[in-house]
Amino acid sequence: MKKAAFYVVCSLAITATFFFGWSSVARDTGFFWAVLLGFNLAIWSSYPRYRSLALKQLTITLTLLVMANPFISIGLMLAKGDEPQAPTGMPGLVSRVRPVGERMVGFADKVRRFSNDWHGHRTNGPIDYDKKNADVVRVVAIGASTTEEAFVDDRETWSSRAAAALEKSLGRKVELINTGVSGLRAEHDYRILVASAAYKPDIAIFLLGINDWNQAIIEAHREVNPPKPPGFRGLIGKFLSVDHTILLKAVQFAVRFATWQLDQWGWPPPVDDDSNLELKDKQRSLDHARKIDYEPAAVSADYANWIGKIMDECRARKIECLFVDQPTAYHPDIEPDLRWRLWMTPLNANYTLSFQNMVATAKLYNDWLGNTAREKGFPFCQVSPHVPATTANFFDDCHFNDGGAALMGKLVGDCLIEQKIGATLK
Repeated sequence: MKKAAFYVVCSLAITATFFFGWSSVARDTGFFWAVLLGFNLAIWSSYPRYRSLALKQLTITLTLLVMANPFISIGLMLAKGDEPQAPTGMPGLVSRVRPVGERMVGFADKVRRFSNDWHGHRTNGPIDYDKKNADVVRVVAIGASTTEEAFVDDRETWSSRAAAALEKSLGRKVELINTGVSGLRAEHDYRILVASAAYKPDIAIFLLGINDWNQAIIEAHREVNPPKPPGFRGLIGKFLSVDHTILLKAVQFAVRFATWQLDQWGWPPPVDDDSNLELKDKQRSLDHARKIDYEPAAVSADYANWIGKIMDECRARKIECLFVDQPTAYHPDIEPDLRWRLWMTPLNANYTLSFQNMVATAKLYNDWLGNTAREKGFPFCQVSPHVPATTANFFDDCHFNDGGAALMGKLVGDCLIEQKIGATLK
């Protein structure tokens, strides 16, 4: 009886690490429940009596491994310290997605491939990171979700299209490394630029701004929208959540590797019909009952500081850096069918700024970036006035659909060619 009680307690404890830390969106996936079942089976595997000593030792090892997993991961996390790392996408990820539903406006009814190489980047072909041929022009695209483009096919992202246009113009092979990751700000972009120096890039293209001005708005209104204290569940999630652990990361890696290998053999992963349910309760943010009138007088000091560091790094590394302003739906002539889709005014807040406030803030940050780039002698690509705020280009505040990605690719490609970026490379 005591033995059974011990295993029940262990099973409940491990199950708690799943529900306290893993996001509610992840819980809707089969992977979540499969891993939860697998961990519990590993715990109970040592419960029966076995005649085989080897089998008994194996099952005891499995049980101990699963039970020790959260604590081993805490130890490794503490030993590693808080030194910020350059963010990357999920290495080896291969997926196929078909955007569906009213939230995914502007997408053709077709399957798109989203893949990262084993460095966590989307590329336009195989990249030899250890060696760069002299006749190759290597481009890194640095930014957040509007650079990553999770719902656009590998070959149809704006960065891939711009690289193709540059390749045609230069008459040389252009290798693209798209380092975009959702949610990043200028601070993270700086770290990515430093880390990507190991790839020996000739050109870096930056598309950034919206996450920085969102962060600045939120920081300016902490008193009306204070962060929620983590509470018991939050503390458990921070230190004991299974999604931070070494064992789960090993399982995820194994699944990704198997998926990638099958894809290489001609068996692609199943298609995910994605209706972007995460936006379901976030859209129509302009209709929030609590409205605040706020227009910043200047860009945030944090943003200005990191942009300065990025430009200094570009110069020190002798990388041709092109800065691109951020197109958004924040335009006086916004299409009505796009207006209700907005959710970043700012995001995840208990209030909203006015639409006019968002128009002014986007213009402030875009104009500042352009003026700063020109003052410091960097090429600047002003695309935002040329991307109309319609559902032909956006499916929400700033993220591109098929039309927007195609238009952005042409605009950035034209900038690269007109400003002769890469033309003097030997």
